[in-house]
Amino acid sequence: MCGFVGFNYLNKEVLKKALNEINHRGPDGSNIILSNGFSIGHNLLSIRGDISKSIQPISNINSKWILVFNGQIYNLKELKMKLDQEYKIEEIDTIILYEIINRFGWNFIDHIEGMFSIALLNKDTSEIRLYRDESGQKPLYYSQVENNFFFASEIKSLLSLGVNKDIDQNAISYFCHLGYIPGKKTIFKNIKKVLPGQVLGFTESKGLYTSCFTNLSEKSHNKYSFDCLRQDMISLVDDHLQSKTKISLNLSGGMDSSSLLWAAKQSNKKVTAITTFFKDGLEKYNEEAKLAKELCKTLNVDHEILEISNIDYLDNFISSYESIEEPNGNNDLPLYFLMAKKHKYENNTVIISGDGGDETWGGYSYHHMSLKHDSKMFPMNKYKFQNIFLRKAFLNVNNPVDRYLYYRSLIPAFTKNKINSLKKYLKKEFNFLFQNSNFKNLSKTQQMFVIERACWLSEENFLRSDKIYMSQSLEVRSPFADRSFRNSFTRKFSSSDLWADGYSKAPLRDSLDGYLPDSINRRKRKVGWHSPIDDSWYKKDIKSLMLDLFDRDDTEAIDWKNLRNFVLKTEKYPGKFVNYYASLAIIGNLYNIDL
Repeated sequence: MCGFVGFNYLNKEVLKKALNEINHRGPDGSNIILSNGFSIGHNLLSIRGDISKSIQPISNINSKWILVFNGQIYNLKELKMKLDQEYKIEEIDTIILYEIINRFGWNFIDHIEGMFSIALLNKDTSEIRLYRDESGQKPLYYSQVENNFFFASEIKSLLSLGVNKDIDQNAISYFCHLGYIPGKKTIFKNIKKVLPGQVLGFTESKGLYTSCFTNLSEKSHNKYSFDCLRQDMISLVDDHLQSKTKISLNLSGGMDSSSLLWAAKQSNKKVTAITTFFKDGLEKYNEEAKLAKELCKTLNVDHEILEISNIDYLDNFISSYESIEEPNGNNDLPLYFLMAKKHKYENNTVIISGDGGDETWGGYSYHHMSLKHDSKMFPMNKYKFQNIFLRKAFLNVNNPVDRYLYYRSLIPAFTKNKINSLKKYLKKEFNFLFQNSNFKNLSKTQQMFVIERACWLSEENFLRSDKIYMSQSLEVRSPFADRSFRNSFTRKFSSSDLWADGYSKAPLRDSLDGYLPDSINRRKRKVGWHSPIDDSWYKKDIKSLMLDLFDRDDTEAIDWKNLRNFVLKTEKYPGKFVNYYASLAIIGNLYNIDL
């Protein structure tokens, strides 16, 4: 896990300044290279051992390629079979990746499985290409200003290079609907994200161009048969435990993280676990913490409990939202931030997360409601009310983008309703999916899963995890987001297979009967991991912070004065939308801009 920066002119001092902005992403080493009209720099976080063999950018006098890489390649065993004997015992994925590139050129992308953002320069043609993994676990930003092309792992590096801070007003409106900015947009007009599964190329003669190396639904390497799901789980998790540093798991006590811990225990790697306990929270908020404690005792896993109070939440509120660099409406950001700091304190470097599980197994209630849409069992009066009277827009649930927005978008308050504009934007962003036969053959619910993974999972969940944990120089790995595993699962199980006898995630539960306690495996009610901010934690201090943040003049996008008056008059927690606006205010203060 690392960070990198580059641009298409030669300037060592400017490059060093931009790299310094992301020192936290790579405290174990820094290196730069100036070649073929490009300046490229890299900060290293060492995971697999020998730092001297992991230094990037990686280049060789006998090779036409220059590589910078952030992430992990998991299918090293398969890749080494394609290389000469001298690489059979190599464990550094950067070296294996570079040799795969030397052998297959631009087609290297067809051979690798992992989470990554990559910049690859061809010295013969001075063409550079950027890649982001199919699940979007590693963010990658770029900007083109006239003839200058910039790219970086974080926004702050691009701003240090002089990219201006003109605001994208549509992005702000889309954020107010979703709680994150989907697709390639950011809050800045001149800074974009590389999309999951996208390749973005640049040459001086051609300028900027894009294409896709995956379509998020197509077939991948057939590694998982799902003839025995338990064995596939063990294999999946074992691939994600490749590390020479300490590994820990975020354990909520829910089905996803518990199944990952069980699978990790079957390997010969030592894995610990950390669970949160919320002080002064109602019992329902700590139900799964008790289950996590019992599971670790059963599996004989070292287990830490992180106790968090509303004061801890308040003290880390501003910092957690700032770490994302973009607006993010998740009201549990301070919890994630505190978890990251706890892992750092415990000297853990690799963190295993259950993120992506619900989007694979169909863990949310609206996933089940979507299945009812497929079978024409959905209450249409509710659908019409939501569309006509509340959203004042028509969302066609036979279209996966519309269906996703129906379930996952908020009806905005204190800002303009741009749901129709958002709908058109997302359909344009992911139009390539609708042209693909594999995608067309999926059920409407499965299609919605693909849209959900491309939007929320990559641009909220994974972006959030990357930024927060990398702020503490930690790497997060999410096995359930593995492309090969997830796509093989989708081919094996239909959406109707995911629910049985009132249980979600039926295939996973069936496979782990007798291996996980029934208190976890046969628990129907999904509590989820979230703070008591909507209950006992919303006290005077947190309300005062919100009021201070909202004390600002109205802008083109936000009616701040009426928002502040509403919060002032409301005694209870107003709802999660209030954190959307808190995030906007914090990001506005961070960049000294009016949002």
